[in-house]
Amino acid sequence: MKQILAVCAVALFVLSARSGNIILESGGTSTGNFNGWYIEPFVLFSAMEFKENFVDFTSENGGEISIELMKKIPAMADYEELLVEFRIEEVNSSKLNSISIFASKDGLHWDSVPRDATWKAVQFSNPDYSYKYLKAVANITFYSNGKVRWSYTKIEGLKETSSVSVDKPQPVDTNIKSQPFHIYSHSKTINIVSPDEDPFTILIMNMNGSIVFYEKVTGNKRIDSEFPDGLYVVHLLRDDKVISTRKIVL
Repeated sequence: MKQILAVCAVALFVLSARSGNIILESGGTSTGNFNGWYIEPFVLFSAMEFKENFVDFTSENGGEISIELMKKIPAMADYEELLVEFRIEEVNSSKLNSISIFASKDGLHWDSVPRDATWKAVQFSNPDYSYKYLKAVANITFYSNGKVRWSYTKIEGLKETSSVSVDKPQPVDTNIKSQPFHIYSHSKTINIVSPDEDPFTILIMNMNGSIVFYEKVTGNKRIDSEFPDGLYVVHLLRDDKVISTRKIVL
């Protein structure tokens, strides 16, 4: 059962005096930005402002919206214990109801992160060194022209493995170039035409931010979907890098 981590005006999970190695840090006074995070749903906001140290979400008409923030973080698999800090602030005309944290091995199946009452931090175990994805879901009530700010995220690793034999993620080639893939839909079929026979991963998300399809393939791919009618985002990845993205309508 999903555990809701309730917070008030500022969703701030303060790390305890225990410290570890910083795996990822975005926003705040850090040098890291929010590049590489999947953020959904875009279509429900009248404006989104991306800066180096924060992301603002504005809803002109208001309503209750759940914002999903997801990222693949392979270095999480190097640690037996993980600490997570998210800060989402109410800027104006909004109410932050709750935040839930989830971890995943494959980006498809998610485990809710329980909160230990003896800790102020969100700390959880990674005993088989298999978690590689992190997701936060913030439930927010927006009033007219309401705005919230995602201002900071930090993930720290404790108990780094040294004697345990695990598969280490391979270094990412930051010089990888986008390939001319052709992505299109016809009726309820999604077609992906690849320019080569190198393997790549297909990640399809609906506009609620949920992953509806995830598969590693080689060459051209035809997906006879049974997805509900609507708008979807198709991401193609190689070596943990997005190489092509397209919105399609089914």
